[in-house]
Amino acid sequence: MPAFFSVIRFVPDSVANEAVNIGVLCASGDRIEVRGLHDWDRVKCFAGASWQEARRLVHELEADPRAFLGVDNVVSADDLRPALSQWTHALQFSDVSASLDNLDALMNTMEPLVLVGQRADMLVHQNRRDVVVRTIYRAMTSAFELRFERRARGLVRRRARVLGRRTNHKLDVGVVNGALYAGAFGLSFTTGQRDRQWKDTDAVAFAIDDLRAAGNAAPLCVVTDEPMGENEAATRAGRLFDGMQVERIGVGHVDEWARRAIQAVPERLVQPHV
Repeated sequence: MPAFFSVIRFVPDSVANEAVNIGVLCASGDRIEVRGLHDWDRVKCFAGASWQEARRLVHELEADPRAFLGVDNVVSADDLRPALSQWTHALQFSDVSASLDNLDALMNTMEPLVLVGQRADMLVHQNRRDVVVRTIYRAMTSAFELRFERRARGLVRRRARVLGRRTNHKLDVGVVNGALYAGAFGLSFTTGQRDRQWKDTDAVAFAIDDLRAAGNAAPLCVVTDEPMGENEAATRAGRLFDGMQVERIGVGHVDEWARRAIQAVPERLVQPHV
């Protein structure tokens, strides 16, 4: 049975409409699990005195999510959407996305990714960009398997090698079978490694430019993990990719992009050769 997830967000000012992630909701069948923040320091800085309201709401949701939402069983995204869409003020939920991972595996993947600073004992040993790449891979694999109803073995690849006009490149994740059908690069701007962020951005921009020069028209995007507040490297990357007309999405929206990208994959890619 597939699992479904939504990111829980707090919006203290409806005019500014800026949000901070405060929890993750995952559901499958009669299980609905919620994990909220442990460390609320970032929310305090972001939301001021209203951070306590955010903590109260997410704690109530954690305590009994089925009663809080009025949902008993989740077998499709549409079982959750009506309940979540009612929350449009201080507490909000991202659109529901599906995964072929079981609920526990999905939660363990999403929690450290969308809750910045969560589970620091694990993140100390983990490159944040690697987390982004794993999330892209999970999203593209799930979208592929849900569309074609078969495993994506050998077709959705990490570090997929693709020929550009000048040289070979390695996409962080790509759908490849002789040719490239869809691909994504991942970048993180949430660490203090500013020089590394500039170099990674330039490397991705060169790869995309070279792939385009070779006539590759496959859907390509850059998935970014961005910090709250100003970040010179992230601002520079945004200007660069926007100027190149490259689709740039936040890591929280990667499932939506993956579904669109996989729709561009032709049926013949998964049909057995006769």
